[in-house]
Amino acid sequence: MGWITLISSWLPPLLFGVAGAAICIILMMPGKFIRPNNPNPNKNIPYECASKPTMEAVGQRSVKYFRYAILFVVFDVEVIFLYAWALIAEEIGLIGFIELSFFILVLLLGLAFAWKKRALEWG
Repeated sequence: MGWITLISSWLPPLLFGVAGAAICIILMMPGKFIRPNNPNPNKNIPYECASKPTMEAVGQRSVKYFRYAILFVVFDVEVIFLYAWALIAEEIGLIGFIELSFFILVLLLGLAFAWKKRALEWG
């Protein structure tokens, strides 16, 4: 009885995954055969507003940008959570307030860590 329950609970997500992959493959295959294939070295150079490129397009990016992007996403999620919590604050009562306090405490610890590591300085 255990195997039947296990298989029946995992079969729908598995079928959805297989169907999703099949749909992606089916929809992308016609483009592979329809599109023109005429490679040209001029197509592979970076475009800089109709002027000659001054340097290679491939290069290392600064990690600072990614740190700011991650911090932005974290605090953006915080704002979304706080807004949703504010809408139902009366309904969830003390338990919701405790959960919110724990959430904000974790975020403040993360902010303190980022501040200590000087991740918030651009230069």
